[in-house]
Amino acid sequence: PRDVFVKGRKQMIDVILATDMAKHFKMTSDIQALAKAGPSSSSTPNEGGGGVTAEALQQWIVHAADISNPILPFDLYKQWAERVVQEFHTQNECEKENGFDLFMPNLRGTSLVDIAGAQVGFIGFICDPFFSALGTLFPAEWRDRLDEMKRNKERWASIKDGGSAS
Repeated sequence: PRDVFVKGRKQMIDVILATDMAKHFKMTSDIQALAKAGPSSSSTPNEGGGGVTAEALQQWIVHAADISNPILPFDLYKQWAERVVQEFHTQNECEKENGFDLFMPNLRGTSLVDIAGAQVGFIGFICDPFFSALGTLFPAEWRDRLDEMKRNKERWASIKDGGSAS
């Protein structure tokens, strides 16, 4: 029926729009508040009573997937980081040519050291707070991924400081 289609379409659009980084810090704050309040405050989705809604869970999951590169094994993560930094660098170059403010003004280039610096900041400022909060809510499911992210951050920091990628 048409109403199911309309509702489903709206839900998909809302979930996709939740990947906008402008919403990241509010989402992180909401997850942190829920984690701090403890399990007694988180009713199951659609149960009411101020708990987590199904829509919020869907948005968190898709956003987590969108920024998930740092929780991958390093060799796979490195490939994605190189692609993303190249994309952002290209965007910066286009913006510079057209007189716009730069999307990522601190991104200097696409060398491995530049990528490492960007990834250390990305993990520390964006990913660690978000994934750590999810890890508080779902410790068994996130423990290994959080450990992987910590190792990846240490590895990128070493590269940034002149170490090798191997």
